[in-house]
Amino acid sequence: MSDSNRQRPGAYLKWFASVAERLGRPAPSLADPEARRLSRLLLLLLVALIVSSGPILAFQALTNPGSLDNFDFWLAVVIWLSGFGLYAWARQGHTAAAASVLIALLFVLFTVAPFTPDSFSSSPFFVIIPLLLTALFFSLRWTIALAGLALIVQVGLLALVPPVNTTSRVLVLESLLFILSVGSIILVYVNHQNATERIQRAELQAAYDRVRESEAALEQRIEERARALSRSERSLQEAQHRYHALFEQAHDAVFILDLAGNHLDANRRAADMLGYTIKEIQHLSFRDLSAEVEKSENIRQRLLAGEHIPVYERLLRRKDGTLISVEINAELVRDMDGQPLHIQSVVRDISERKRMENTLRESEARHRALLEAIPDMVFRNSRDGTYLDYHARHMEDLFVPPDQFMGRTIGEVMPADSAERYMRTIEQALQTGEEQAYEYSLPIGGQILDFEARMVASGPDEVLTIVRNITERKQARQRELDLVLERERVRLLRHFIEKASHEFRTPLSVINAAAFLMQRVTDPESRADKAQQIEDQVQLITRLVDDLLLMVRLESSATLARLPVSMNMIFEPLGQTIAARYGAGPTIRCEEHPDLPLVMGDLDYLMEALKQILDNAYRFSPPDSTITVAAGADDSHVWITVRDSGPGIPEDHLPHIFDLFWRCDEAHTTPGFGLGLPIAHKIIELHGGRIDVESEIGAGSTFSIILPAARRTMP
Repeated sequence: MSDSNRQRPGAYLKWFASVAERLGRPAPSLADPEARRLSRLLLLLLVALIVSSGPILAFQALTNPGSLDNFDFWLAVVIWLSGFGLYAWARQGHTAAAASVLIALLFVLFTVAPFTPDSFSSSPFFVIIPLLLTALFFSLRWTIALAGLALIVQVGLLALVPPVNTTSRVLVLESLLFILSVGSIILVYVNHQNATERIQRAELQAAYDRVRESEAALEQRIEERARALSRSERSLQEAQHRYHALFEQAHDAVFILDLAGNHLDANRRAADMLGYTIKEIQHLSFRDLSAEVEKSENIRQRLLAGEHIPVYERLLRRKDGTLISVEINAELVRDMDGQPLHIQSVVRDISERKRMENTLRESEARHRALLEAIPDMVFRNSRDGTYLDYHARHMEDLFVPPDQFMGRTIGEVMPADSAERYMRTIEQALQTGEEQAYEYSLPIGGQILDFEARMVASGPDEVLTIVRNITERKQARQRELDLVLERERVRLLRHFIEKASHEFRTPLSVINAAAFLMQRVTDPESRADKAQQIEDQVQLITRLVDDLLLMVRLESSATLARLPVSMNMIFEPLGQTIAARYGAGPTIRCEEHPDLPLVMGDLDYLMEALKQILDNAYRFSPPDSTITVAAGADDSHVWITVRDSGPGIPEDHLPHIFDLFWRCDEAHTTPGFGLGLPIAHKIIELHGGRIDVESEIGAGSTFSIILPAARRTMP
């Protein structure tokens, strides 16, 4: 069985109970419980009579059309119809009257019915029903009287109109049953009455017991109330004592005045503050003590009008005539009925506070004047960067107008990078408690201005920042730096010119001497020798000019090509070029690396750098020696080493070998111009690499070129 099927009977019962409760609801005018019980019983009986009798009468009329001619049928119909009126009458509270009418109708029906044709009984046996209703709604006397009446009517009718088809034995039997039924009803009634009396006595006893308990509880509450009143009285006395002690020991002066403003009482603090005795104060009014009588009178009138007066300040006159500043809290005291009793005022001497406030104001005025005299900007910020206050003598130094940054955070006002640095500095200043300083730049008024900020913690979550415009100072510093750089460039240029002119002087001197001699010799062989000398020196000058121009281009940061370069491809041809330039000499051996990574750079410049290092090694190595060029790589770099067997470089000369025009000897007898290694160093430096040198006297030198390898892309 489903849950809905199991729940359906219960739902029907609830519905039936609710309908029965509404149909059997007594009239609101019935307050007695017994009357309401009888009314509910009668209403339900009438509902049962109406609901059950209607279908029965209809069935009788349909199945037995002859019953429509019988008196008892129409009498039953009349009783059924009367049931509607009796129900409405009973709903109005007329229980006894409705019950009487119903009993009378049923009595007539069940008394007359046996003597009609086609009767359902040969004797008035069903008269028991009205007797039962009489026992339910009326007293035993009425029940017995109605039973006697029924017996008399029955005997009389039997004597006058004998029942149809009824034997004497049946009549005696039905009469006996009638008498037994009536006796049973009477016994039931008697038992019902006895039970009712017992219940009533029990209820009376219970009510009596409850009354006794209530009396005991009431007596206990009265005693507790008396004790509570005693405690309240004692508490009141203690409260009065505490109030008096508080009144006397209060740090503030307390005055109690009548509604006219005369003093009724005052505490010791009031007397000490004004220089009077308490007795003297009790003979004075507020007009005798106030130095601002008109304002004080206005306060009194506002209090009497029911207005609440906030704490206010006044000047009071002491007994010696001096004035003191006080703070007054005045209240109108009322009784339990809300009627005004007196005025109470608590007065605090604030002379010292006033003096300190005046001192503080003077100090603030001095600080404000000092602040106004400061040419720098001052900002006060909270920990979260909110602008709390500011000072700016020159408004054009502000990034935005004050109405666009006051009350807002740094992140809402300044650029993101500047705001982030500002917030970091705030946190550092608050955490360390030390001054923090930094410089920053902001675009203001179409130009970039430079500022210096010095920040200190001015509270647990607050900092003070002094900001100075250092644009002019930085510009002056930059001009000074530019001047220093210019002087250095001039010095370097002069040094360069001196060195270059010295390098030019030697070949030019040789050329001049050879040209002079050519004019004085006639021997063709001698003239050819001098011409060769001139040609050799011209080639030297040409090389010098080429190296100088190359160095100038490198120093001017000329743009380099950035293309993949395989260093393996330049070793062999470069060695052949060097050997061809000098003729017989050392052997150059190249050890190529098969998997050497590419280098991003300028092929011509890289060849020039390696050529200069090879040229240097070739010139300083013995003819029968070997110069080894090797290469290698790791994940991120390519390295090329040039190892010679020359005389080596002294350790104290190593830091200078890449200086312009530097040579080991002051007389410059060493071959070369002192430009090869600086050129190589500059080229490698422009490619993001470096040159390392290892040298040992008598064992040769090793130059290592380290260059960043090109990034390999996935296929």
